Amino acid sequence: SRDITAKWRCEITAHYLRHDYATRLYEAGIDIPTAMRLLGHADYNTTVKVYTHISKEKLRQAGQSVESARVKKIVARKLPKSRSTRTARKANPPKT
Repeated sequence: SRDITAKWRCEITAHYLRHDYATRLYEAGIDIPTAMRLLGHADYNTTVKVYTHISKEKLRQAGQSVESARVKKIVARKLPKSRSTRTARKANPPKT
């Protein structure tokens, strides 16, 4: 008989849970000294370098934010100025 649960098993270790917890602390904006105490670290660099992994979702969101801002800037440059803006500029030319 086949073990139908085999495909649902995953390798969740204490190490994985510890990294995930540290990542959640980081994403929640918990400061490094507090995270150090919660994780039981004595060395600041251990906390910063080893346990503050940024999740793939955070990286994806950051990329989308940058791309969105870039697209908005490009579109703003290419769109003609609104009629009210042009009329206002004619009525009130810039002072020199």
